[in-house]
Amino acid sequence: YTFVYLPVDFTHGLGLGYALIGMEHHERAKELLQRLQGICFPGAVDRSCRCQASWNEPHRGLEEHIERYRNSPVMHPSMPDEYKPAIFANGVRVDFPPPTKTIRPPRIRHAKPDTKAVDAAPPAVLAAALPPMMMH
Repeated sequence: YTFVYLPVDFTHGLGLGYALIGMEHHERAKELLQRLQGICFPGAVDRSCRCQASWNEPHRGLEEHIERYRNSPVMHPSMPDEYKPAIFANGVRVDFPPPTKTIRPPRIRHAKPDTKAVDAAPPAVLAAALPPMMMH
């Protein structure tokens, strides 16, 4: 894998119920897609939930994900590291490329708790949960 991002509800610190995982090789991506389809992750609030794996649209590929997120409010210095997307080289987290413009802090809306949200896991933890054969 080269990219891992678990979007988080900034108000409650809970995952929004989906993740983006970028793979270096298309064949590995197809294999991961198949392996994730239908599994239930440990710690899921709703034990009847099943993973629905699919191709990401409209962004695909590491460079597109970097360009999508490098200037995003989620990358603002005030945001916790575990809320940010992460990139990896050979299974090791590496620095995200710097922004190309000033990043504004995210707007945090104070709303009612979302009962569908799930506990957020740092990208490195999510990446560590990937099957070992998916490392390269």
